[in-house]
Amino acid sequence: MKLWSELGLEEDQINLIALYNGDEKYKQGPNGEEVGKKIHRVPTFIFKENQKEIARIVEYPNTSLETDLAQIAFGIPSSPNYGGANYLLNLFENTPLDSIYKNYRPHLNEVYKRISKSSELNTLGYVLLRSNRMKEAALVFQMNTLCFRYNPNVYDSYGEILAEMGATEQAIKQYEKVLSIDPENKNAKEQLEILNAKE
Repeated sequence: MKLWSELGLEEDQINLIALYNGDEKYKQGPNGEEVGKKIHRVPTFIFKENQKEIARIVEYPNTSLETDLAQIAFGIPSSPNYGGANYLLNLFENTPLDSIYKNYRPHLNEVYKRISKSSELNTLGYVLLRSNRMKEAALVFQMNTLCFRYNPNVYDSYGEILAEMGATEQAIKQYEKVLSIDPENKNAKEQLEILNAKE
């Protein structure tokens, strides 16, 4: 806000929306303001001209806030952070899910090239899950297991959504994978006990 004022811009050009941080409405606005805006990390700064998005800064600037704003003002914005998550959100917006699965390997390769940490897709998966976009969330969690094969947390998250979707046998396999990497994982042991009781 201080920088905005220093640049001589009007405060009424800014619209601030706070999002929930709890599990139930994870990164959702009080009146669904985030819907259709591809929000997966906060803060997300969306810059518009004539009601059309021209740039965004996701969570933190690429260089500095001053530099990123200057680039946007000159019409040469840098790509927002979290390229893998952004790739998937754009894909979900423009491509039916069955078509994504038909071309799964090329899409997975594109995501793999753009991500650096498992937390990128994990966060996106939970944003989709809490927005009741279960099938899209499952795809994201599944891709994360293929990108980070030795991280027990990615299998834990995938197991969680599979269990929620009623795919008990598949969920069990994911939690077993967690324990094969991290034998003392308490959550995986607890979830396996619950899931095996259903079989």
